[in-house]
Formats: sequence, C-alpha cells, structure tokens
Amino acid sequence: MGLIYEIIFSAPGASDIAARELTTVVNSGTPSVSTFGPTVTTTQATYEVNDAVVLTLVDINSSGTRSDASQAVSFTALNTIKPPTPGIVSVTLVGPSPAPAQDAQPAAEAQPVA
Repeated sequence: MGLIYEIIFSAPGASDIAARELTTVVNSGTPSVSTFGPTVTTTQATYEVNDAVVLTLVDINSSGTRSDASQAVSFTALNTIKPPTPGIVSVTLVGPSPAPAQDAQPAAEAQPVA
C-alpha cells in the first residue's frame, strides 16, 4: 500500500531563482531528480510502507548557478494513520430460548420394612 506525503520546500533565498531540483533517494537506490519552477513550495510523492527516503533541494539561479544542496531530510515511510472507527454493532432478536431442562430428582431409596 502506498503512502502519500506532502513535501514542503522552504522559500527561495534569492530573488533570481529560476528552478528548484528535488533529489529523492529511496532505499539507497538511484537518485531521482524532479525539477520545479521557482515559486513552487510543495509537491506530493507516494512511497511504499517501510521505504527509507532521503530528500535534498537545490536552487538554480537565472545564470544557471546551483546552490549547495539543502540539509538532507531522511525518514521511513510508516503507516501511522488509524483506520476508521467501525460502525455500530447491531443486535437482532432471534426468538425465545428453549425451556430449561428439569433437574432429575434422585430416586427414593427403598426403606427396609421392619
């Protein structure tokens, strides 16, 4: 089951930022780079449960100069969302219960006749 995360970028630190690159590494695999416009500050991504995710952001100015990468954000995708509360339990009368069985009385012992 995939989990959807919202990724929030800090605002650009300069007015001449032309693009932003988000680098994502999942489970120590090959980095994936997504490019965004300069005004984008959020995106969404889907990860599988127990994925180990590392994210960094680089800003690129109008001259093509790249910033250093941001501090990496690392997390493990965990499903911490509670399931919905179940509906109410219903009860239906089926009918009367059978009459209880009569307790058997012990047989009277014969008494010797004197």
